[in-house]
Amino acid sequence: MKKRTVLVAPLNWGLGHATRCIPVINELLYQHVDVIIASDGSALKLLRQIFPDLKSVELPGYNVKYQKGGSFAWTMIRQFPSLLKSIKQEHELTLGYTSKYRIDAIISDNRFGVWHPSVPSVIMSHQLYTHQPGIWTILAPILHSINHSKLRKFNEIWIPDTNSPLNLSGALSHRPNTTLNTHYIGWLSQFANSPASGESSVKYDLAVVLSGPEPQRTAIETILLPQLKLTGKKVILVRGLPTDYQKLNYTGIKIVNYLTTKELHEVMANAETIICRSGYTSLMDLAFLQKKAILIPTPGQIEQEYLAGLCETRGYCPTAPQHQTNLPELMQKLPLYKGFPLPVSSEILQQRISALLNKTVQ
Repeated sequence: MKKRTVLVAPLNWGLGHATRCIPVINELLYQHVDVIIASDGSALKLLRQIFPDLKSVELPGYNVKYQKGGSFAWTMIRQFPSLLKSIKQEHELTLGYTSKYRIDAIISDNRFGVWHPSVPSVIMSHQLYTHQPGIWTILAPILHSINHSKLRKFNEIWIPDTNSPLNLSGALSHRPNTTLNTHYIGWLSQFANSPASGESSVKYDLAVVLSGPEPQRTAIETILLPQLKLTGKKVILVRGLPTDYQKLNYTGIKIVNYLTTKELHEVMANAETIICRSGYTSLMDLAFLQKKAILIPTPGQIEQEYLAGLCETRGYCPTAPQHQTNLPELMQKLPLYKGFPLPVSSEILQQRISALLNKTVQ
C-alpha cells in the first residue's frame, strides 16, 4: 500500500506559522505519512533546517510591507490586491503540486490558496474573526465575510486553541452559532516534541525573545536595552536575527542574534520570566512552558494588541504598549498575575490528523 502524502504549507509571516507546524509535521511522521513542506522565505528555511530529509517546494510570498507608524488596517487595505494575486498564484501551484506528487491531503496554515477541490484540505487558523478597534469596527462585517468566503474553500478549519473559557484567542475564534466547520486541536508549541531540558546550569532571571518585522524589532530592542541594564538581573536577549547580523555588546547582558529551537527551549524553560511580543504562537509556547511573561505587542498590529489585552484582562500576565514600556513597573506587577492556564492533552491533534487521513483515497 502506498504511503499517504500530505502537503503542509505555513504562511511566511514571521516564523510563528512555521514553528507551530512543527508538532503537526512530527505527528504526521509518527503516523507514517510522507510530508512535503511548502512555503517561502524564512519560514521555508527554518523548516528545511529542522526537517532536512523532507521534500520541500516553493510558494509565492505574500510580501506584506510594514511601516513605522500609521494604521495597520489601512496598510492591509492598500495591499489587498497584491494579497489576492499571491493567493491566486499559490492556488495554481498547489493544483500542480497535488498532481505531480500525488498528494492525498493538504494542511495549510493561513495560506488561503493552498487547497484542492478533490483532495481533503484543512486550514489552520486562530483568527476566524478580526478585531477592529475604533472607527475600523464599521469594516468588521465586510472583513468577516471575505475571510469566511476564503475559509469555506477548505473541508475543515483547525483552530489551535481550546474550546473552553481558558483559551488564548478569545473572540478571534470563539463565537456562538458559527457556520464554519471548525475543530479545536489544542495549543501547538514548537517545544512539544523537544526533550525535557531539565535543570540547566545556566539560568536567567529575564529572557527577552524578540521577533517580528523591522523597524519595530529594532525599536523595542532600543527601548529595552537601557532598562534591562538597570534591573540588576541576570538577562539574556535573543535578538531574533540571522546569525551573520551585526554583533551588539551591552555590559551585563548576554546578547545572541539567534538560537536553534533546542537552544531556545533550554533558555526559556530555565528563565524566571519571559519578555516577548504577543503573537499567538508565542502565547502557545508560554502556555506550554508555563512561564511568567511580560507582553509588549507590536505597534499597529491589531491582533497582537487584542491578544495582549486579553491576557492581561484574564489575569495571565501584564502588558504595556511599546512606547510606554516601563520594565521596573511591569516586573512589580508580575506577582499579581496567575499565569497561563495548563495545556490540554496532545491527543486532540493526534485524533484530528487520524480523522483527516481516514478521509484520503487509498
